[in-house]
Formats: sequence, structure tokens, C-alpha cells
Amino acid sequence: MAKENSNEIFFGIEKSWISVNKLLKKCKQDNLNNIFCIKLDAYWAFQLLFNDASVKKVLINYPDPCFKKSHISRRLTTREKLYIYAKKLVQTDEIRIRSDDYLFVEFTLKESKLLQCFSCIVSNPAINEPVTKYEKKWLSMNKYYPEKRKRTISYKN
Repeated sequence: MAKENSNEIFFGIEKSWISVNKLLKKCKQDNLNNIFCIKLDAYWAFQLLFNDASVKKVLINYPDPCFKKSHISRRLTTREKLYIYAKKLVQTDEIRIRSDDYLFVEFTLKESKLLQCFSCIVSNPAINEPVTKYEKKWLSMNKYYPEKRKRTISYKN
């Protein structure tokens, strides 16, 4: 996406140093100067780094669904976190979440309905959307069925 939109700035937020370092190496290799990345929890990154109404789009790709009940508060789509994202968005833009976990999608939809500040659309990703390394892995092993499991949730302010 950064290659195709060289006039846009992309800011990655990740909790893993390994993922941050991989991204930065790839950016250097591909000579991409419009990507920045930080190792920080998304909640704090949004609170500390972005002004209200300054973010065009939030893309969350395959977040950890945090299966254990005691870990649900860690999800990136609790109502508190969705509220922070909504505050940072420019009024006409969106949050786009991709997940292959049905229960996570259901949880996210319930949380967003409690906020009542989004219109939600659940759909399968478009054919031209990028594929993650995990999608590629499961596809190569014939263990992944995107038409049945993958969902995109789009939130519009």
C-alpha cells in the first residue's frame, strides 16, 4: 500500500520488536520513506501520538483474538479502544479490521454497537486487498478457507 500511495504517510504500531525490525528492513530494502513504525501498545500509541481528527484510516489486520476470558480486555477492539480510534479519525474515514476468527468479529460488532458512533459493514475482503504472511501460510497448507472464515469489518464515522 505504501508503494502504491507514495504521497501518503503510513504509521505502523506493533508490540513485537521482531515485527518492527522486519518492517523497517523491508522499508529500507524497498526504499520506502513514507512508513514509520513504533513498538507500543495501540491504545497508548493512539492516545499519545495522534491529535483528534488527524487520522485518515485505521487498518487492523488479524489482531490477536485473545481467546481466554481473562485476556478479553487486551483485545484491540474493546469499546474503550474503539472510542479512542474514533476520536482520532477524520470525520469521513474508517476503521477497517480483518479477522478470521468469528467470535472475535462478533465481539467487535457488539462492542461497536454499544458505542453507537459507527456504522458497521461486515464483508469478505476485496480480491485486490493485500494478503498477510499468515494467510499465505494457511493457503499453501490448504488449511485456510477465506470464503468461509475471513471477514472485514468497516466502521464509518
